[in-house]
Amino acid sequence: MPSPEGDDVVTTEPVPDLYLSLLLTMVESGESVTSMSVTLGMTSGVISGDLVSRDTWKSLWTETVLTRANADAGSMGLFPDTADRLFRQAREDAGTEDGSERHGPRFVHLKDVTLFVPGVSPVGLPFWRGRLSEVSGWTIGKLGV
Repeated sequence: MPSPEGDDVVTTEPVPDLYLSLLLTMVESGESVTSMSVTLGMTSGVISGDLVSRDTWKSLWTETVLTRANADAGSMGLFPDTADRLFRQAREDAGTEDGSERHGPRFVHLKDVTLFVPGVSPVGLPFWRGRLSEVSGWTIGKLGV
């Protein structure tokens, strides 16, 4: 929304940890690291799992939907690819050259996850996706249950 002076309002996100961001970039490229066990501190609790690429996460999404969903599983299984295509198109329409991420990774993708929330028994999840800017602390390695 423009201000009365005509300046545009700028929305900002917290700056993610540079080291975690670089680790995510390495996993995403698949050149030297394809997976890494990590534990992340979040506002809602602690999450522990194996850091994986977005493509690995999308495969887990599709596999899970196809094995657990109802008759509409086919279209839901395509959701991650469809979303990527739409986001890429929106970035291109906004003038972002080839639609690529210009500021590094924005999301963390994990598999074989354990979620630790105060007052609740640990919860196991097959995969998880969260905003990198919401991670308040992290370490290499998984927490035991």
